Amino acid sequence: MDPTFHYYGTFLAALTMGLPAQQAQSLAYYTHAASRQTRQEIPAPFYYQGYRFTPVLTADDESRMGRHCCNLAFQSLPALLEASDDADERDTASQSQDHNTDLMVLKKPKLVCQNGLITRCYYNPLTDIDWQQGGEFKRHFSQRLAKKANSYAPRVAAHPDSLGQQGQDTPSMQSDDNWHVPTKLNSAVDSALARKMLNDVIYKSHYDSQIKGFLLPLFGCRLHVYQNTWQGRRDRSLAYIAAFRASCYAIHCWHKRIPLKHIGNWHDSHLPVYVVRAIRQVAMLLQKPKLHSGNIDIEQSWAKLVAQNIPEDELHSVFLHGISLRETHLLDLALAGGAVSERGWISDITGFKQSEWFKFNKAAAYHCDWLSRQLCQHELSAFNTGQSLGNHDMWR
Repeated sequence: MDPTFHYYGTFLAALTMGLPAQQAQSLAYYTHAASRQTRQEIPAPFYYQGYRFTPVLTADDESRMGRHCCNLAFQSLPALLEASDDADERDTASQSQDHNTDLMVLKKPKLVCQNGLITRCYYNPLTDIDWQQGGEFKRHFSQRLAKKANSYAPRVAAHPDSLGQQGQDTPSMQSDDNWHVPTKLNSAVDSALARKMLNDVIYKSHYDSQIKGFLLPLFGCRLHVYQNTWQGRRDRSLAYIAAFRASCYAIHCWHKRIPLKHIGNWHDSHLPVYVVRAIRQVAMLLQKPKLHSGNIDIEQSWAKLVAQNIPEDELHSVFLHGISLRETHLLDLALAGGAVSERGWISDITGFKQSEWFKFNKAAAYHCDWLSRQLCQHELSAFNTGQSLGNHDMWR
């Protein structure tokens, strides 16, 4: 998706869902921040008394996966679906705006085991099935089922190619021509994993003290990833509108602290009036010529649209930094707050840690680690998306 949309689209969606103007702008900057930290634009590491702080890399165009598999984490979130499931997921996503399904629709649990073998195994619907995540078997039962399947699996000789690849670099460091990308790593529009990713923030906001200090940055970071699941659609205008509508729904759920539904959002007949009005405003804006050519008039049109939706009594809250997007806004505030020298030495560690840019990087590192664990559960541990900010005790 376009970085301009990540900022202005999120800003407008947050205002539409009733967030205060200052909080809406902060969320917009957090969602846009991942557009800045690419392989070409990521800042150099910073230092404080010998400790190094390494910003999180969010995009790398040198390979499909990118360094640290960062493209998987931020640009093309894998749906973790098999080939047959991937087609069903795409069909469902294309119809989700017109047909909503009830949360309690009865469905069979998805079997997770190795080597494609499924054996009979009794399970308890109350303890072995995660109904909040679409009725899938929980990890402990999947492992037990896989172990049973492996006990009946025939011994298969190792493929010569697999023996020759031992000792080589991880898939993220290899050329895409030398290895096959698993189907599970394909992205899908508004996938179940993307909604699970957002719900992870909503659920943990109630009890997890680890993320209490960067809840909004984490949600903004993941909203960026969520919006990117619509990229690659043939009609970009329709993709932007669908992403905007889904962003409104996601912000609504986050603001009310209720989990996202597994499929769809509002039914067309129950779509809130203020959301309908905002979607029409976005659709009219997208109809302007030279939308995707980088014309500055488009950004000005976005800024005017956002300004029109800010209540008059809240205009003062965003007046200091202005409504228009400033590409390096968060980084500039971090450099000023930490009194960072030209060589990257931090003088005020307290001011640096209190900056929004630092909190975004903590949230991004948390997201990378979370996705890495999801990939491990699906036997894709070779694609490690984890990134470290440096010394854990120093930057916690």
